[in-house]
Amino acid sequence: MTTFSDTLSNFIKEKKIKINDMINYVDIDRSTFYKIVKGKRNPSNRHIVEKMIAYLRLSQKEVDQMWQDYEITILGAYTYFRRKHIKLFLKESITSMYNDTPEILESTPHYQSVKDFPDFFNVIGDYNVNLTISQVLNLEMSREHPLLKICVQPDHQFIMSGLNHFIFKNRKAHIEHLFCLDNTESMNANHLIYNLDYFSHVMPLLLYGDNYVPYCYYNHIMTKENQMSFYENVMITQDFVFTFTRDCQNGILFKNQEIIQSYQTIFNRYLKETQPLTKLIQYTDYWRYTQDILHKNYQTPCYSYATQPCITLIFDPKIFNMRKYIPEDFFNIDEFEKIFYNFANSFREQLYDNEFKLLFTPQGLEYLSLIHI
Repeated sequence: MTTFSDTLSNFIKEKKIKINDMINYVDIDRSTFYKIVKGKRNPSNRHIVEKMIAYLRLSQKEVDQMWQDYEITILGAYTYFRRKHIKLFLKESITSMYNDTPEILESTPHYQSVKDFPDFFNVIGDYNVNLTISQVLNLEMSREHPLLKICVQPDHQFIMSGLNHFIFKNRKAHIEHLFCLDNTESMNANHLIYNLDYFSHVMPLLLYGDNYVPYCYYNHIMTKENQMSFYENVMITQDFVFTFTRDCQNGILFKNQEIIQSYQTIFNRYLKETQPLTKLIQYTDYWRYTQDILHKNYQTPCYSYATQPCITLIFDPKIFNMRKYIPEDFFNIDEFEKIFYNFANSFREQLYDNEFKLLFTPQGLEYLSLIHI
């Protein structure tokens, strides 16, 4: 049996379908139909599946299930969920770019200032752990030059919400974020690729803050999550160190400056063993950065992510009328056009020689159509 055949046979039983009538409606050979139901053969094309869905009179939820199981059977579960997650990531990343109001971290004030905190205390329960996280962030955020070092996985929703709020309030806040990426291509329980899921969580921070720097190291995530550990999450500000467990049930807050300095030293030592996940490229440095990628032989793939599609690297001068976009009184327009076309041709040749790839989202292509490119 296959995923699709299981679903199909269940629908046939649930809806008490007469097999002969369905075979006549779908218009396929009887033996072929039974082979499909038993999982010994897959539908030869999508049209057959469409006719099956029509005859079964499925709800929209059932239709979605039918198509998903068909795709899983044809592609394999891993490939199907991998493609689905990548499409979801591209869609959600576009949304995050234009969302100027990240989820705000709300908290009930308990300690009003740093001096109100004891030098050391235990925190018990997820509510109190989250409250402490919120208070520590808010106090650091009130500084003129906020500084935060944090070691926590990006799927920690409360922390990531707090960091969004942290950066949204002060875009110059400096944050160094250390976390682990999976050294395999494993998926979590929700069929999401670990690394891509983590990247989707840090994406808003990369877009909001100029001084948010994520650092990563590699390990097997499933092994890491199943390891016994104590206070594996660490948040270091200029006034506090807060360490807390993965389930946020316990934490310890330190205000002693010697302890804070010790944690900062350890954190900085760990950073030397990692590498930055991303690098912020200013528009004025974009050409230099792209040339750098083309002429250096990197050991790992490099990817550039832009908030708007840029076709300068791929446009064909033969079909692109530059004068349509340049004012008639532009100084020395003939010379400028000649230089630009030569540059574009040269650059395109380099792209092809280096197997440089550009990927556009449907939203990006729609943007290009709106500006009549």
